[in-house]
Amino acid sequence: MLTSPGIFAPGGLLGAGLQSATWIYILRHAGFALFVIAYALLKDSDPVKWPSQGSTRTAIVASVGLVVALACGTTVLVTASNAFMPRVMLDMTQFSDLWVYVAAPTTALFVLALVLL
Repeated sequence: MLTSPGIFAPGGLLGAGLQSATWIYILRHAGFALFVIAYALLKDSDPVKWPSQGSTRTAIVASVGLVVALACGTTVLVTASNAFMPRVMLDMTQFSDLWVYVAAPTTALFVLALVLL
């Protein structure tokens, strides 16, 4: 919401622009689908064979830290490179032709995640 134009400021609160908001949206949905796929593939695995046998608290803190670092890193990367990102949105209401090539793989990830679950 901080990068979406027109919500908090005309150009977005972070001043990133329309492409940043769109790419954050796409990466957020693709990331969630990848998380579900990883969960579905690992849920029946034997935890004894996992490389780390540390405490539960350590695993939780490491997971939260990794998620926060990925979210912040993705936001900074997409926001800083707004001018270089492929134009998925032409304006606030129109998609470019590139949208099909971006939305289709993300949708396919969701379908794969549902099938694996």
